[in-house]
Amino acid sequence: MNQPSDLRDFDKIVYFRIRKENPDQDTTQHHTTVVFKNHFQMCPIIIEVLAYKGDQPVEIDPSLISIIDMGTREDLLVYDEGGLWPLDKWHWSRKRRYEGTILYDESFIHRVDKLVLDARLAIEHPALPMTVRGGRYESLTSPGTTWEKQWFDGLVDYHRTHKTGHGSLSSFETTDEQRKRLNAWARRAGAADDMSRDEALHTIVKDEDTQVVGAQVFRFYVSCPGRAPDDPITIAAGVRTSVGDTVYKSTTANKDIEDEDGQGDGSGRFYSTVTINAVTMPHLGLASYGVKMTGSVSTLHYSHTGITDDTARSFWHHLNVSFDAIPIPLWKLCAVDDPYADFPPAGGGLLRHTGKDNGAEWSTVMTQSPDSGTDWERDAAGMEAVGGGESLSMLELRQRYIKNDYSGPTAAGLVMIMGGKHCQFRTENHVTLDDSRYRSRLFALLDVHGNSNLIRVSIDTMNFIDIHDPW
Repeated sequence: MNQPSDLRDFDKIVYFRIRKENPDQDTTQHHTTVVFKNHFQMCPIIIEVLAYKGDQPVEIDPSLISIIDMGTREDLLVYDEGGLWPLDKWHWSRKRRYEGTILYDESFIHRVDKLVLDARLAIEHPALPMTVRGGRYESLTSPGTTWEKQWFDGLVDYHRTHKTGHGSLSSFETTDEQRKRLNAWARRAGAADDMSRDEALHTIVKDEDTQVVGAQVFRFYVSCPGRAPDDPITIAAGVRTSVGDTVYKSTTANKDIEDEDGQGDGSGRFYSTVTINAVTMPHLGLASYGVKMTGSVSTLHYSHTGITDDTARSFWHHLNVSFDAIPIPLWKLCAVDDPYADFPPAGGGLLRHTGKDNGAEWSTVMTQSPDSGTDWERDAAGMEAVGGGESLSMLELRQRYIKNDYSGPTAAGLVMIMGGKHCQFRTENHVTLDDSRYRSRLFALLDVHGNSNLIRVSIDTMNFIDIHDPW
């Protein structure tokens, strides 16, 4: 393929289509896919284009390509670099944020959406029978899908009594709308009005994978932030005549033509689209979060770190998220001051003066994100413990009583240091801390799909770590 010095120098486009990244056996021009509504996850979209200068194929500048919102017929907002991305609008980017950290797994997103539909049906129509085979329910709405019985029962029971708050199923769209959306995934949009085709159009040659030989292939990414509307978005692609120009040389947004394979109508007009549905991860119920004490729904299981002296001892605990009774890989653990926060801040420890209820005068908890040992220092910044004839920074406490990595790919670590001697905690400016502000804290367990799984963590009067509803 020729590559002119000016990548804006082309006469015509002879092949142009937009599609999902992995269409499987779907050879239509109108694909449907999904993305989590959480800011972080990005849905990959493929745009293929073949341009000519005279009788020779040429490359075009990727900056000429835009994504069009078919609902408004306007350009979809683009975000590439710098500043915060939009909080309440669908948008796209030429680069993938959090490469290698946030996954895009279309099949998992579909499973979450099927779970929401099955759980809503079970809550609203409790008389509906669900078949159980081998300890698993068979889905009422999606043949071939099953749910671990005890886990599904716990989720349904939780949402029967928790009808408000972040992640509540009652705040999701109605069952009828969800059912329509599921049905829409099985439908394929048909071509529009039948129009004549230009037989003189350049012959398009495809390889064994049906990709057009010589076509440029671009991968862009679409995101749906948490505050955006729940409505799905349908997008098309456009190529401009020049950067910054409002005029399109060509688009795939022409509903009035028939376009079966990306060759359009022969006059530079094409029709292909991708519809993206936004899916929200629900709150999965307390039973799905954390490794618990036997028989408890809220108290975390603890293990001794093996480090004890006459001043203090330490214990470690695990926070995780289970979906269908299987732990989800996690990204990070963040403290959250606002349960509806879009960007959970880093850090966040716990602190309590408890008296002598459990042989301890005080206890403090430090956090560790999954597979990461960097959070200890962050939690410890700017605090010190004073008592027993010595003054220790929180970092020094950590170095004395926490020697190992207690997190993993599917679990965040919480390490409690418990002391038996009177101690005061104060800031680096020697201001004594009011422990009532630090006995309980809201955390977000961010999974590798970008979802903020909210859970409140507290130190009780007996120095156990408990978890609670986030709201």
